[in-house]
Amino acid sequence: MNRLAVLVAFVALYAAQKDVPIITATLSDRPPKSDEFQGCSLGCALAWNITATSAHKNNGSNEHDAKKLDDFDLSTAWIEGKDGFGIGESVTFHFTKELWESDLSHPDKHSRDKVNFNGFRILNGYAKSEILWMENSRVKQCRVYHNDKPIFDIALADSMHVQTAECETVWLRPDDTIRVEIMEVYPGDKYKDTAITELTPEGAH
Repeated sequence: MNRLAVLVAFVALYAAQKDVPIITATLSDRPPKSDEFQGCSLGCALAWNITATSAHKNNGSNEHDAKKLDDFDLSTAWIEGKDGFGIGESVTFHFTKELWESDLSHPDKHSRDKVNFNGFRILNGYAKSEILWMENSRVKQCRVYHNDKPIFDIALADSMHVQTAECETVWLRPDDTIRVEIMEVYPGDKYKDTAITELTPEGAH
């Protein structure tokens, strides 16, 4: 690819991302309950695989991989593993065709060719304890992509309370992806590592 083509592609990408809407997450007025993330969500209709561009190395029995984001356990977290604050690191929800077909064949679920995605419930930072939450960095702003197309940013509060980011309906189909990328952080008091305790896709209802 010549230099002009690269420049045109860069300008087009910048223009496409410049107008991404920003959604300010709604903050709960109370600390989360232990079963906060076990209610209805997009998971009532679909399963997914979740991966991350990096994860912090395990500390003894503590694991920090992407699967901790939807394990309903408020004492675990995904912690990115990149040097620095993890800007540009991301997690991806894969709604594979195999999982889609196996889920919708379940007798309690309705067959359909698309399912609505409407945002996230989020517990920002490493919420296992107040000390760990303060020591590690938290997400200040993240960008959400549908099949690698940026669709909105989420502005998050620096809080241990649950936050909800609601967006206009995005229709998911087999083999679609939703990716969440760290754009800006609240620095931790001790570590640069950025953590998210729970990140649950909402929709289906």
